[in-house]
Amino acid sequence: MQNYVHDFFFNDLDYYEGYESFCYQNCLRLLLKAMGISNPWSYINASMSLIYKDKEFLQHKNVRGLLPEYSNFVKRFYYDDTVKAEDIFADNVNFIITNERPIIVGVDTYYLKYASNYMKNHAIHTLIMCGYDSLTNDVYVIDWYAPWFFKGCVKKDDFLKARNSKNEYDGTIYSGTPIKNNWAYIENIEPLKSPENLLYTVLKLSDNQYFSDIGNDEIFGINALKCFKKNIKAIDSINYCKIYYQFYTAIKRHSFFKQYLENYLDYCNNDIVLEIVDLTSKSIATFEIISMLLLKQSKLITIRTSERIIKNLEIVIENETIINRLIMSYLHSTKLNGVNLID
Repeated sequence: MQNYVHDFFFNDLDYYEGYESFCYQNCLRLLLKAMGISNPWSYINASMSLIYKDKEFLQHKNVRGLLPEYSNFVKRFYYDDTVKAEDIFADNVNFIITNERPIIVGVDTYYLKYASNYMKNHAIHTLIMCGYDSLTNDVYVIDWYAPWFFKGCVKKDDFLKARNSKNEYDGTIYSGTPIKNNWAYIENIEPLKSPENLLYTVLKLSDNQYFSDIGNDEIFGINALKCFKKNIKAIDSINYCKIYYQFYTAIKRHSFFKQYLENYLDYCNNDIVLEIVDLTSKSIATFEIISMLLLKQSKLITIRTSERIIKNLEIVIENETIINRLIMSYLHSTKLNGVNLID
């Protein structure tokens, strides 16, 4: 077949601001919607997550996809340099046609002409591949992500460069991780659940990942912030340049969590969830102040800036403590109401 484009390419698409920095999850959400699944956002793992280890901030490994009970329905593939990009591309086209199913593909947007960073800086990214025309060498893609919101064709040569890129580190936040021609598809997921059940799972995961006790060499969530606050007092013990970028990721994770809750409120009103959203917004605002102070500290370390970071961390910790109580209240009240939930 010389030309094939999946019907999904012609669908109306939506986007949520809270998905910034979560392009892969946005692709998963869009494909779930295309599969006819109601409230596709509710299957995405948007739980709170933060780890502090060796004076660096990290994320839990299980948080960048669907919720754990659905993660096995997503099949993802990576390749080493021994496999030719052309061969992988041919297999991808054949898969889309044979299975009548779009796929998610990894790219380096440095090579994609529609991207705002085209030929400026490298950046790992994901988009949806819907088809291919062998006569024109046009690859049909959907990259419904801010700021470009692109739905159209990319020339095969550019597409292969983006897929096979080493994504060389150039000092920017999304450079440095090779693409490895990675791609993924979603199997038909089952059993389907209500947003109430899935919200419970997200909040339960958040409780485990953000408010649990300190572990061995990894410190979670609110305790991570407390430990970081102590380290700040040892003024020269932090790599502020590295921490600044890691803290940026932590802010985006909070925004992603907040977006999930806002989507739930569009589905069903709940006073506790509404209060968690309001408090999360306050945490994000203070996190952003801390982020700017970290950037300032990365240029010139001063005791005054350290004191301001500590003061704002104390504000966030107090705020997150209230969020913890609200999450526990929601989990407890949901169980009392007799909803069929899985811990």
